[in-house]
Amino acid sequence: MAVEVLGLVLSPTWVLACGAISLFFLYDNWCHNFWQRRGVPAVPAWPVVGNLPEFRVGIATAVRELAARHGRVYGFYDNRLPAVVCGDPDMVKQVMVKSFNHFVNRRKLPINNKETEEAVGNLRDDHWRNVRNMIAPAFSGSKMKQMSPMVKEIADRMVENIRKYQEADGYFECKQVYGSFVMDTIASCTFGLDVDSHADPDNPFVAHGKKAFEVSLTNLGLIIATFLPWTSPILKFFNFTLFPRDSIGFFRDVAQKAIEIRKAPNADRQKSKKVDLLQIIVDAQKSEGEDDVENETDIHDAIFELHEDTSQNRKRRSEVKLTDSEIMAQAVIFFIGGYDTTGGLLVFASYLLALHTDVQEKLIAEIDELLPSGDDVGYTTVSKLPYLDNVICETLRCYPPTPVVDRDCNKPFTYNGTTIPEGTRVIIPIYAIHHDPELWPEPDKFDPDRFTKEERDKRHPFSWLPWGGGPRICLGMRFALMGAKVALVKVLQNYRLETCSQTKIPLELGKAGLLTPAHDVLLRARPRTAGEQNDC
Repeated sequence: MAVEVLGLVLSPTWVLACGAISLFFLYDNWCHNFWQRRGVPAVPAWPVVGNLPEFRVGIATAVRELAARHGRVYGFYDNRLPAVVCGDPDMVKQVMVKSFNHFVNRRKLPINNKETEEAVGNLRDDHWRNVRNMIAPAFSGSKMKQMSPMVKEIADRMVENIRKYQEADGYFECKQVYGSFVMDTIASCTFGLDVDSHADPDNPFVAHGKKAFEVSLTNLGLIIATFLPWTSPILKFFNFTLFPRDSIGFFRDVAQKAIEIRKAPNADRQKSKKVDLLQIIVDAQKSEGEDDVENETDIHDAIFELHEDTSQNRKRRSEVKLTDSEIMAQAVIFFIGGYDTTGGLLVFASYLLALHTDVQEKLIAEIDELLPSGDDVGYTTVSKLPYLDNVICETLRCYPPTPVVDRDCNKPFTYNGTTIPEGTRVIIPIYAIHHDPELWPEPDKFDPDRFTKEERDKRHPFSWLPWGGGPRICLGMRFALMGAKVALVKVLQNYRLETCSQTKIPLELGKAGLLTPAHDVLLRARPRTAGEQNDC
């Protein structure tokens, strides 16, 4: 039976369809006015997808532009789900540390690989606490000292590779050279493998490693799950994964074999003199009693102490035993997580030093004075170079590896009159905080002197968050800093870094999740003269 509407004769099917569409958009509009109903400024939302299209210019660029338009704290819509962007350092401290029990978990990834679901960054609640407490000692200062000779040896190989590229082409490609260095370092320090990715690019470890790192926002499953969250179970059923299945499967098998060797009855006789993260974690499984206590202090202790959550009830490590699948997941994610972060830090630092020759000369002078020999380079010695630390810290301010981090609110939280309901995602825009002109005058200027002790003391401690913050601060921070500092010192003991005609200035940033250059970064490595060059 036809129905007449505004002079038009429509079938009941059309009437129902129009009614359903109208109700859909009314509901969508109601969802996208969540923050406005609560008097909280919010980014105007697109139908259905909310504010996700804002990220089409790249996550780092987007959060900085949004901060300029909407301030430090504002409402945001992840599809139809309300989220709040928090760029106020006081509120960040409250969320990350003081009220950590309200914000224990990170957002669950819409798709993942089975092999990495038990990685510490993906775990929640007590499962996360237990695994993190168990693996944390593997990243202590004393363990980094044991690994630093391996890192130095690989850095020497990297310096030789730079020489070959420079002599052949007149420049070297930073992402390629530093990527090989990081891959070899992580292979050695995580799995105990001697891999030379530059000399042996066809090595299965190298081939699968490069493939695993090619995760980006163009991943079809990730795009679908991001814009249509309800499809996640369907995508999982059809085996859509975040990382290539064959590559992650390869690393799973490598890790599993390594674990079996280390757990074998004659494992002590099979151990080499090398110390790797897998061996440390497996050894911790066998230890009894209280946690090991390190008597010596470390340059990075202050950062971890700032982000501790004293309300946590930590179990003795002897009360927690990791399964083989949990150990394997940590090994796989250590490898994947460390590649772009450390490699990116070295690329950005080298690029900035080539642009700012005055900073580079000051750093070279410090290295020459305090580390006159290449044999002196190690975890302890590079940690005692204050200007090097300033350069690294300022590089991380300009280009933090992760432009945003998030937390899920697991119980209602009120701050300055604004209530964040349970289930709401809190987005912390690290890149926007690092470029806030009120916190960092002339934020686009590269100035390592921002990190002298006097300047650090003046500044809000949560205005610098390259490793995230709170009890979920990046466990691999010490490892990444050691690798980057050792590599940079070895390079500058042999070369001065310069821009060349092939160097793209200004640097364009990629649009993927981690902050990386959009294009190759080509620099000239000018050998230091015989009279001034260290015996490296």
